[in-house]
Amino acid sequence: MRNNRPSFMPRTWRHGVLGIPVLFVAWLGCKVLLFGGVGTMTMTPDTIDRCLTTATAVDVRWWSLGRGGVRLWIYSLGEPAKVWMEGPRHGQARTDGKWMVEGSTLMLTDLRGHVLARRTVTAKDCKSAVAATAAL
Repeated sequence: MRNNRPSFMPRTWRHGVLGIPVLFVAWLGCKVLLFGGVGTMTMTPDTIDRCLTTATAVDVRWWSLGRGGVRLWIYSLGEPAKVWMEGPRHGQARTDGKWMVEGSTLMLTDLRGHVLARRTVTAKDCKSAVAATAAL
């Protein structure tokens, strides 16, 4: 006996729509198992004001899905990367002192060296800062 209730979606579409989350979960599982995981990282502030300062202290938060811990690397253009800290899969830290300058980059890797996230400090021009204060 056939079900005669109307459907909001044709039968062939239902299988395709349900397959998308399944494929995503399969992709994520393969990425974690084969390539060390996925991760995200934020820096606060991520933009410094050239008029006020040339360097700043930064709060860093990270989260990763994978095996083991992570390493946070610091580097600037033309310089080799140096390990800043090694820690658990998720956490937060603050740079000690004002040594993050425009172009400084933090990189989050797993313990095998696979890059999970990368953030670079940028700077805004004095003109934009002056225009923002003039608008107030």
